[in-house]
Amino acid sequence: MKVTIITRKYIKPCSPTPPNLRRYKLSALDEILPPMNMSVILFYTPNPKPDPTIDPQQTLPRVLTRFYPFAGRYLKNDLSVDCNDEGAEFVEAEVPGLDLATFLSKTENDGLDCLLPRTTYDRVDNPDDPILSVQVTNFPECGGRAVGISLSHRISDASTLGTFVSAWAHASDSEKTVLPTFDGPSIFPGTGLAPEFAPPRSVAVRRLQFGREAVSRLRSVLGPESRVRVASAVVAKALLRIEAAKNRGGSLRACYLGQGVNMRSRTVPPLGSHACGNFVYEAVARCMEAGAREPGLDELVRVVGGSIEKAVEDCGRMMWLDGEGRVEMVRGPLEKVFETLASGDNVALWFTDWSKFGFYEADFGWGKPGWVRVGKVCTENLTVLMDDRAGGGIEAWVHLSHEDVPSFESDDDIKLFLVA
Repeated sequence: MKVTIITRKYIKPCSPTPPNLRRYKLSALDEILPPMNMSVILFYTPNPKPDPTIDPQQTLPRVLTRFYPFAGRYLKNDLSVDCNDEGAEFVEAEVPGLDLATFLSKTENDGLDCLLPRTTYDRVDNPDDPILSVQVTNFPECGGRAVGISLSHRISDASTLGTFVSAWAHASDSEKTVLPTFDGPSIFPGTGLAPEFAPPRSVAVRRLQFGREAVSRLRSVLGPESRVRVASAVVAKALLRIEAAKNRGGSLRACYLGQGVNMRSRTVPPLGSHACGNFVYEAVARCMEAGAREPGLDELVRVVGGSIEKAVEDCGRMMWLDGEGRVEMVRGPLEKVFETLASGDNVALWFTDWSKFGFYEADFGWGKPGWVRVGKVCTENLTVLMDDRAGGGIEAWVHLSHEDVPSFESDDDIKLFLVA
């Protein structure tokens, strides 16, 4: 589908960043992340009575004053952000000749990234790469809109992205002012070392819809587990079946299952919901030994639950340690898993939960979004879980290799939830 770019500009903060905040060093958790963007697309159906007092382009400079690193530029050789107020990228675009509903019905999951100003693959750590990019795409045929937001994973996680979106959407409401903090480098002091990453591989994305009733049915079998855990177990089971089929007649590789845990509310004292940066504890557990049989859904739920409980326990005592101890607690086990995976004798399935970050509450004067779509992530076997538009259910955005797509789509369990 053709998206026409109307304007492309850079929006600067309305107030200059003070000299003492000019250099933002990466934290130890920022350092180990690949050069990619966290992206989300918010879809707004036509609103006959939009709020004329709210203009996202006009409110962005005020928000950037508080989120000052997002208007800076990354310095790869220094592992820092120069908070130089160069600005965030702001793109205005339109889709001529199609209304929003028709566009969505005719565009496959992989094709929706045309509504993003920069995809995950666009970040190569050039000194002129913007940290934050926004694209507002209008659909003149109907008055609908799509807001695509890309934020560098170098200094942000999904919670940070949600905090920024909330702050921007509520910028005109003084009673809902969001005050972010950027304390990651002091909590997890940087080591000055960052790994080199291989170029990103092209991946396919498939969306699964677990409605409220589907979640209830799964809970009736698996017990009163969270919707995220039961959906993760279904996806993991299918991916393990694919792994087993590929190794038929050979040795089945051992498998790790990783679930990102948001630290913010789990440390003592809490970091706060508006703590910006990378504050994710990767709860990783071995879910299948080499040559073993495939685990059942109930076993996978227990593995996910056990690893999360261990991570929550670690978060609860994390702040008792010094900075070096905190870094070792979070990075140490993860680096050992990465070393194990590098041999090629093991495989990992990764899950990350975006369902509690308020994306469906973002009202830029057009009402709340009718749908929220996760931007593609250039990592195989990664599943991003997001609220569904009806509430009570969950959507799973599964990233997998192109060669695994036919097996995934033909899996009997997956077919129950796959969205065409």
